[in-house]
Amino acid sequence: MKKKMIKKIFQGLIFFLALVLIGSAGIAKASFGITPPYVINDKLTQGSSFEQSILIIRDDPVTSIKAKATINVPGADNWITIDKGLSFDLPKGQKITPIVVKISVPNDAAFKEYQGKIDIMTEPNTLQQGLVNIGLGGQVKVDFTVVNEKINSFVVDSVKTIDLKEGDNINVIVAITNKGNIATTPSKAVLDIYSNDKKNIIATKENINSPEQIKQFSSGNVTLEFDGSDVKMGNYWGKVKIYNGSELIFEGEVVLNVLEKSKTNNLSASNGWADKLLVKIGLGGIDKNITCLVLALLALAIVLLILRSIRKKNKKRIRK
Repeated sequence: MKKKMIKKIFQGLIFFLALVLIGSAGIAKASFGITPPYVINDKLTQGSSFEQSILIIRDDPVTSIKAKATINVPGADNWITIDKGLSFDLPKGQKITPIVVKISVPNDAAFKEYQGKIDIMTEPNTLQQGLVNIGLGGQVKVDFTVVNEKINSFVVDSVKTIDLKEGDNINVIVAITNKGNIATTPSKAVLDIYSNDKKNIIATKENINSPEQIKQFSSGNVTLEFDGSDVKMGNYWGKVKIYNGSELIFEGEVVLNVLEKSKTNNLSASNGWADKLLVKIGLGGIDKNITCLVLALLALAIVLLILRSIRKKNKKRIRK
């Protein structure tokens, strides 16, 4: 009796293992990852917004599959959006699919901490007959705080200039990362222009424009403009000082290359009468190079006519 029972148990185990092996043979295994697996910010305020890029990673994207996102952040579900929507494709052949999670805080939001999660699940998908892809998923932690404070803070990542011509204004391009929760830009900038040997200050200038603002928690470029009307052709060094309010937050060097003033305007002015002349003789609207050639030929023809006239007069004098 005991032997029969042991035999039946043994047969049952074999049957169970066979079922597991047969079932697993028809399933395609794959890995699924999310990085970074969080959206965290402790400096948001009423009316501000914040964006976080998230990468969804698949190791074997042999087919396109659907992904579905579910947002669960009590008190703030409708503040959170995903650039691709709550249902989106993970394309075939694309191992990394980026999405952007955005938090837009209403103007009447309560000042407190908000915590929750975003679940991202893939739908099972048939790859080929008898082979099924398992639905996988991951989770993004959400943790942000709405504070009763406006934070104006930024750092300067780099400064550079572009070549200019005599008489043009000097443009300094500044790369900024806004660390605060409101849009910001430099309040003031000062440019000290030095001789090429860095020994003598030629001029000190303050920016003459109001640069564009960079959104909160974002990076971008702003252009600082300085009067360059008195800077002659040559190579110079510049020292840029950038302020946030009354605080000096950056000091760095730039190279200034001032090129010869363009002669285009002078040529245009001198050719104005010539253009009018060409219009009168029916040759208006032609290319500038052709204009110069026509003018040269006209001038040569006039010179030849004058020389011919002089020659005739001389011949008459000789005959007399």
